[in-house]
Formats: sequence, C-alpha cells, structure tokens
Amino acid sequence: MCARTVAVDDDIGSYCVTKANGAYRCWGSSGSGDAVDATPLPDGIYRRVQLTRQGLIGLTEDGRLRAAEFTIPESPSQVVAFRQTNMWGDVGVCSLQSDGAFGMFLYDPREPDGPSTRAQPVEGGPFSRVYCAWEGMYAAVRADGTVMSNYATAPPGNDFAELALSIGIFCGLRTDGTISCHRPPADGVSILTVGPDLPAFPPGRYRSITATAGAVCAIDEQDALVCKRYDGRDMPIPPARYVFAEGGYNVLCAVRADGSTACFRHGGAGSLDLENVSDFAPVEPPLDPGW
Repeated sequence: MCARTVAVDDDIGSYCVTKANGAYRCWGSSGSGDAVDATPLPDGIYRRVQLTRQGLIGLTEDGRLRAAEFTIPESPSQVVAFRQTNMWGDVGVCSLQSDGAFGMFLYDPREPDGPSTRAQPVEGGPFSRVYCAWEGMYAAVRADGTVMSNYATAPPGNDFAELALSIGIFCGLRTDGTISCHRPPADGVSILTVGPDLPAFPPGRYRSITATAGAVCAIDEQDALVCKRYDGRDMPIPPARYVFAEGGYNVLCAVRADGSTACFRHGGAGSLDLENVSDFAPVEPPLDPGW
C-alpha cells in the first residue's frame, strides 16, 4: 500500500507517513514519549496524521480533526487541510475549511482550572491555502490569489498558488510556476543569523514548495526535488521522481512517484545559525511504507 502524505512537525522535528488506506506510522518523540508509545487517534480513516509536542493529531477522510490527547472543537464546515505548530507558546492547530475559512485552535494545558482549547478565527478570507509556523507566524493565500501574512510583508500580486515559510524565510509560488523569496522583518527573526542572499531556483516551472528552519525546497514539473539554503547555496537531494514534500524544523520528508517515502535531516536548526546548516542526509532507519 503506497504512502499518500508525509507530515513533519516544525516544532519538534517528528514525522509521520499516512497510507492510502488511512493507516499511519510516526517516528520521533512528543511530550508524552516516543512515537511508538503515543496514544493512538480515535478509530477512523485518516488523510494526514502529525505527531506533535502534544501527541497525535489527524484529519479524517470525512473532514474532521481529531487529537489523541486533547479535544479540538468541531469546525462549522469540513476541514480540508491542517498543520499543528507552536503558536505563541501554545499548541496551535491551523486549519483550512471547505468554505475557505482559516480556523485556528489554541490548546493551553497550563490553565489554573485545567487545560483549555479556544478557537481563534483568522479574518480576511476566503482562503485557498493556509500556513502556520512556529512562534505565532501564519500566512495564507486568498481565493483571489493575493497573500495575507501576520509577520512578513505580503508580496504584491494576485497570482499566488502556494507559500513556504519558516522563522527566517518567506517564499511564494506563483501560478506561472515561478518562485520568489524574501526575508521577514529582522525583529521577527532576531535569533537567526542570516546573510544578504536569498534562495534563487533554476529557471522553469515548479509545482510545490516547502521550508525547514534552514532550507527551501520545491518540486519542479519533471518531479525533481530542488533544495536551497536560505542563502541560496544548493542542498542536494538524491535524484528521484517526487510528488509531495513537507519540511519542518530540520527535517524534509517526501513521497516518491512510486508511493515510497524518504526523509532527510540537516544540521544547524538547533542554533538557528545559517552558517551551521549542513547538507541533507538520509534519516536512518529509512521509512518503510510497506508495513
């Protein structure tokens, strides 16, 4: 059974594979222990599962978000995509709903009266893509192709298809397949040492983009996965045909055209110092979607 998606947590660097039949497997550790010991999600067929600092979170085939260790409020409409990350010190679940709404749920386990979950909608939609990254950063592509962001100047234009963002980079993929990147304001990334250069991808059309804490990666029309450090230096990935990729923290995971998966890890994310970001190396042991 082939893999459908991979999910990388940009806070703790864990990663999960979800297969076409809804089964999933995760690697890494959360606040409650290793992935193999994590509390399982409620029964269901899952499209995407992520291992977070607060346990497993999954999106079911029928558009419901489920968490293993806390309660997520029911969305008014079906959820079509989500990502969990650290939002202002809380567990933040950011979701795109079928009606274009950007829903954000913040879970705080430290409340004096017990853990609480509160909804925080993001205005300005409807949206076609939504993104969250650690420490309260979020951005979205509106249905009209314009960009909204709470931490970086939105690039001009109404022809955006996807975004890639992390603590020191903000990139946009336009509908013509080109990519442009810029740096968020210095006061938002003061702990990151970066140079003046930016990632510049070879000419051609690209289909998707994603980012780790030190690299931006894109899949081109020939299904090649191209990765660049924030300063533009190449970060080679073993050649193959790739159909999906997701980055977070210091990990990049991808699904190949044959349904197999691969994950790669770079050094340097711990210090958030660009000069210490090393090349990607395969994660060991390699993922096996044929369990």
